[in-house]
Amino acid sequence: MPAEISSELRAAVLADHPNGLSSRKIVEEVEEAGYCISKSSVNRTIKEKYWEDEGEAKPAKRLGTQNQPSMRTKQLIEDVKYLIDRPNPFSQRQISQKLDVPKTTIHDIITKDLGGLVRKKYRTHHLSAKMARQRMAKGPRFLKMINHGKWKWIVSVDEGWVYMTNCNGQRKIYYEFRGNRRPESWRKYVVQKNPIGVMVAMGITARGPTGIYFVPPEAKVNSQFYVDKVLRPILQKDIPRLYGKLAKKVTLHHDSAPAHTSFFTYNSIVEMGFNFIAKEDWPANSPDISPMDFSLNGILKQRLFRRRIRNLDGLKRAIRDEWKKIDPDLCLKVLRSWPDRVSQMIECQGFQFEHLG
Repeated sequence: MPAEISSELRAAVLADHPNGLSSRKIVEEVEEAGYCISKSSVNRTIKEKYWEDEGEAKPAKRLGTQNQPSMRTKQLIEDVKYLIDRPNPFSQRQISQKLDVPKTTIHDIITKDLGGLVRKKYRTHHLSAKMARQRMAKGPRFLKMINHGKWKWIVSVDEGWVYMTNCNGQRKIYYEFRGNRRPESWRKYVVQKNPIGVMVAMGITARGPTGIYFVPPEAKVNSQFYVDKVLRPILQKDIPRLYGKLAKKVTLHHDSAPAHTSFFTYNSIVEMGFNFIAKEDWPANSPDISPMDFSLNGILKQRLFRRRIRNLDGLKRAIRDEWKKIDPDLCLKVLRSWPDRVSQMIECQGFQFEHLG
């Protein structure tokens, strides 16, 4: 609250005001007379004189929000908590409209009263309750097969598609600057249907990656093709190169695709002198615990993002180049984390666990 001024000082200010002096000049004149006053006090004194002459009441002082009752009542906080404490919560804008309360108040309730933060959900693969039970049933048995350093003697093989859209990377964002209209192409993110691509097969071991093998577009990936064009090169060429005389200690791991689990495939693996993890021991629907799926496939596509290609041959060259750059230490790190990921899956009763990291 501003301090009261004496009647003599008030009279000195009002004596100079009719002369048309500015507030600054009045302050200087009053100081020469031996008084001390600020410009704001001069202005306030003149306004009070005006209200007296006009016979008007002095306007009531506007109170700050600190003197008003809070909108964040206990009942409102409970209502907001009810609307957000669910798997598919309402947005802050929806809650604001539903409860007829400012969005800023909803934000304050969530952050200050409830101690919450808005977070994006993790993207995971689909699992039904039946799939989770199957994973839970096979998980402990599979964990014994890779635990206590046994992962060092496993080659994990997978096939997957790589598309031209994985190269020539197009970001999903752009920056808009005030007064600078961006070209239309900067504001579009085009999703291409049925992009051109190639299927590749490769594997990972604790001593580095295997070779990479391309599947011709016209090829039918049946058991015969899988054994002749993928498994034989990996087991008879890549594994001896990586493990030397200890190659026969290596066990094959792959998913439960029909070409992987046929009698012909299993018999061919045995004839080549290798062991394998059978379909009965591997939890199906498990890209989150398959080394190629949770690591190398994504890493390869990330590295292809910055490559510039024009045709399918260029795509194949880029894939070969980036795969050769995969560091054996990276493969070791990935496989070392394998038992922990399986353990997390078991702790979650077979359901997804990526969101817990």
